[in-house]
Amino acid sequence: MASSDNRIGNRENAEHVWRSRLQTLIAISTTFYLILAYIPQYMKTSTEGTAGISSWFILWTCLFSSSQFGSHLSNKHERRPMGLIRNGSLEGMRAFTVFLGLFQAGVQWLANMILFIIFVSNRTELMDVTTQSRPGKLPPSISSTALIIIVVIHAVVCISLGLAILLAVDPDESGHFNRGLGCFHSSVLGIISIIYMTISIGLANYQYAPQTQTTFALKDSGNISILSLALQLAVTLALAVYQTLRVPKEDFRQHFEPMWKQTKRPVLMWYYKAGWASVPWFVTAIGQAVLLGVCVRNRH
Repeated sequence: MASSDNRIGNRENAEHVWRSRLQTLIAISTTFYLILAYIPQYMKTSTEGTAGISSWFILWTCLFSSSQFGSHLSNKHERRPMGLIRNGSLEGMRAFTVFLGLFQAGVQWLANMILFIIFVSNRTELMDVTTQSRPGKLPPSISSTALIIIVVIHAVVCISLGLAILLAVDPDESGHFNRGLGCFHSSVLGIISIIYMTISIGLANYQYAPQTQTTFALKDSGNISILSLALQLAVTLALAVYQTLRVPKEDFRQHFEPMWKQTKRPVLMWYYKAGWASVPWFVTAIGQAVLLGVCVRNRH
């Protein structure tokens, strides 16, 4: 009887995480356009160099994308389908579709890593001439060596830890469930997930500030591709909307609707329960829009 109940529960959970075909098509299309959006910037940096591109901008975008990817890998909404796959309740196309949001975060991370490699490969000087030309207005450029060390170590730590959490078997799946062990396991994973989400939203708020400051001070967009930036803005907004739709409806009903009735940090609680998937993308889009506006202004 218990086994039958478990099978029914598993089927319900599998149906719960299954996304519609329309959502799947939108997710795949958005991921494809995300890759295309970076190509103009790749080409411009490869052929014309890194003049006008802030090394701090490259650093913060890489740190954000690694943290965002780690946030998705370690979140309970991504871990839940793994349990369903292990017990056979979720397979085939359904298993593929529930991880599309995670795949999007991974593709965005990969796109930024490629830009990072192109940027470092095309820097001809340790310190950017554009930064030196505005002493007092811009911070000193970060060296390529320091950039590589920070970005690589951060990415390895974030992603390896996130993967370990994603692939870890929960105590209640092992068949030897211990309440104390289960509570400890859930608490540790919850704390790590909160740390990831906090770092992610913090970096999302700041990642475009160095480039906006540089572009504004130089009064020239340099080798920032306006076309690529505009495409990235459109795709980021699409990602934000899709990631919002991925969060289970009961999380919005439980945490968004009553949050205004709560008196202690309701918005913060909602972010950690439901807004983590989309808010960093919306914040990123705001940063991209501001930078795009400064670049267009400089052109005219």
